[in-house]
Amino acid sequence: VINIDGPTGHFILHEDHPYPISFIAFDMGFAPIKSLIEHALTLGITEHIHLYWAVKSETDLYMHNHCRAWTDAFEYFSYTPIIYGEQNPVQCLREKLNGQTITHDEQHFYVAGSSEQNSQTKNALLEQGALENTIFVETL
Repeated sequence: VINIDGPTGHFILHEDHPYPISFIAFDMGFAPIKSLIEHALTLGITEHIHLYWAVKSETDLYMHNHCRAWTDAFEYFSYTPIIYGEQNPVQCLREKLNGQTITHDEQHFYVAGSSEQNSQTKNALLEQGALENTIFVETL
C-alpha cells in the first residue's frame, strides 16, 4: 500500500473555482505555471484561461509552440507572449493589460516570477479591480 498526500505547498490550482483564470509567468516562472495549466486542462477546466508569458527575448520562449498548441486545442484558452527586452517586464505586462478590466470579482490570477515582479504585478492587478484573495504568487 502506498499513500500519497498532495499537492502540498501554497501555489496550487484552486480546483473548485469556476471563474476565469489568468496565468502570468515571468521568464523561468513558466515552469510552475505550466504545471498548473496542465492540471487545469486535465481536470477539464478549459473555459476562460489566459496565459501571459513575459521573457527578455523571443528565444526565451522555449515552449512557445506548446503554448500555441494549447490555444489551438482549447476554445477558451488564449496565450499572449510578451517580449520585454531591456524594459521593465511588469510595465510591459501592464501595457498588455491596459484597458482590460477584471471580468469577474472572483477571477483568479497565478503569478510566477521574482519577488519584485510578483509584488509589482499584484499591485497592478489590485489597481485594476482584482481582489487580494484571488492573486496567488510563486517566487522564484
